[in-house]
Amino acid sequence: MGYGALDAINTPIFGDDGLLNKIAAIARLIGKSSHRRSLPVHHSKSLPPLIVIGASTGGPQALTTILSQFPQDFPAAVIVVQHIDAQFVQGFAAWLNEQIPLPVQLAIAASTPQPAKVLIAGTNLHLVMRPDLTLGYDKEPLLSYRPSVDVFFNSVAKNWTGKGVGTLLTGMGGDGAQGLKQLREAGWHTIAQDLKTCVVYGMPKVAVELKAAVEVLPVEAIAPACIKFLS
Repeated sequence: MGYGALDAINTPIFGDDGLLNKIAAIARLIGKSSHRRSLPVHHSKSLPPLIVIGASTGGPQALTTILSQFPQDFPAAVIVVQHIDAQFVQGFAAWLNEQIPLPVQLAIAASTPQPAKVLIAGTNLHLVMRPDLTLGYDKEPLLSYRPSVDVFFNSVAKNWTGKGVGTLLTGMGGDGAQGLKQLREAGWHTIAQDLKTCVVYGMPKVAVELKAAVEVLPVEAIAPACIKFLS
């Protein structure tokens, strides 16, 4: 990821066409993504502000750009759902931990969002927020993407009563768009990454079409917008 890989997938057994499908999809995007990009409600007093982020293809570099702008004493908690095979997520978290000031950990069952800490979905199950505001993992629903940004965003919109910002970043398909809309309808401030700075303008595009995003911003402007809203 640090050297610019667009995605990672486990080597499949013979007969599994998932790798071929992913290669074909990325190949269609190479003409756009091969160039080098410049990287730079109800409010509850008992809960920290929460930033939730969904990303897919191109997400690691976008996340680095955003999270590197948050200071070590950042008052908000951050939770990330990045489409990546479970066998790579530990290495991804370790790599991200070296790029940004905030500590990065994999989200484990029964953990809770904490200020100045980044939690990342760590399995091929859906990360969800429970009614008691702890995190957990569910097998259902059976969707193409596991973990699903939509499933996580929907659970947060249903259960989190504090102030929050939802952000949907670069990626193929439309996962996260409906969830971002649910967050907006629940009173959250919502942001979609813009066309110019996306490696793949898929997920944010669907969110914009659904009017799920309050703001559509270049990746380098997303962190300042979060800080401004939460201040």
